[in-house]
Amino acid sequence: MRLGRLFALGAAVFAASVTGASAQSPNWEGYYIGARVGIAANGLTYERTTDIPPQVYDFSRTTGTFGIYGGGDMLVAPRIVGGAELSFDSIMATFDPFIDGIGGEIASADFGFGVSGRLGYLLTPNSLVFGTLGLAGQSLTVPVGFDETDHATVLGAQLGVGAEAFVSDNLSVRVDARYFHPFQTFTDADLEAFDPRHFTVTAGLSYHFDSESGGPTDAPRPVVNWTGVTLSVALGYGAGEMERYTDTPGATDGPWWAESPSLGASLGYDYRLDDDFVVGVAGSAEFTSLVFYDPDQDSPFTDATTEFGSVTAIIALTGRVGYLVDESTLVYGKAGLAALLTHASPDFFALDGGDGEWLPGVQFGGGIETAIAENLTLSLEGTYTQAMDALVTTNLQSDQIELTPGVLAARMGLHYRPL
Repeated sequence: MRLGRLFALGAAVFAASVTGASAQSPNWEGYYIGARVGIAANGLTYERTTDIPPQVYDFSRTTGTFGIYGGGDMLVAPRIVGGAELSFDSIMATFDPFIDGIGGEIASADFGFGVSGRLGYLLTPNSLVFGTLGLAGQSLTVPVGFDETDHATVLGAQLGVGAEAFVSDNLSVRVDARYFHPFQTFTDADLEAFDPRHFTVTAGLSYHFDSESGGPTDAPRPVVNWTGVTLSVALGYGAGEMERYTDTPGATDGPWWAESPSLGASLGYDYRLDDDFVVGVAGSAEFTSLVFYDPDQDSPFTDATTEFGSVTAIIALTGRVGYLVDESTLVYGKAGLAALLTHASPDFFALDGGDGEWLPGVQFGGGIETAIAENLTLSLEGTYTQAMDALVTTNLQSDQIELTPGVLAARMGLHYRPL
């Protein structure tokens, strides 16, 4: 199921590349509608307010997501695009973190909606990088009592970053990342408190009305040599989940939520096949600090730390296939092998059962890369990295406690291409 959601991200990126881009500068002013698919890392802060002392949990559920959006843009300066957008996205995330269904489902996040403003900068006549900020709502359904439910819409702030490129007169493809954080806490009839949040990376296809009537802009059209070595650095943000398998009745399985900025670098090589396509391979290393906590302190020591695991680095070897929108802009998908440096805290598990291990995994994603000079390009990409093996703690039976992470990330990269 997870692999299917990951393939959807790359598929949406390439869905727009069936026609060539117009040589004429597109018109970024006017109205548009669109659809998007991707991956959502959904977090839920959960507290039973009747507990003494209160214990606050951060649970996670990663799901596929799809949505629709529409809005309008205008040129507020020769290379500055401003606008507003409405959106609706299906999430369908169910949180049931207790083993063997003990306690059952605690909540489900069904959909989100938002209204936001966006401000963008034209790197080339065909490509835009933008930021968004707005008001959003997150639906929650919470079981209460024996067979009843509470429903709520939690309001919050939504901010994001994205890149968009025209692939024909009226069609553009976009990749964006959005983060929702609530303004309020929802408390149900059972005196349980909930704070939902999510981090979403999607690829979308937009239809622009009257965009073929565009004229020249002041944005340059740098010509990139897409064949050769590429040196890259990237800043990113990621949301991780950690599944913790245990066969202890009544224990909390999770998965658990963590979030962190990241810093990465990569070395790659691209080869331009013809006028339209580029293929390449790259090795990358990314450093992060995704730390997972269990407030139940399942460790037998009363004063033990609540930190039970972490992910501190990800390395990957990926190949990519890209479609050239024009000589300056590439839309691409990528996939390959990865490894996640995963730690089990020795202070949490009994008998110094903590350990660190590189877990093998896979990485999928997609993005948009566009020129800012003849030998410099800027990219925005989203990736999902999933461990295909588990870290097994060493203090108890070999099959009792297993940690398996996954990480959804968005990165802004700067790429140097020696001429």
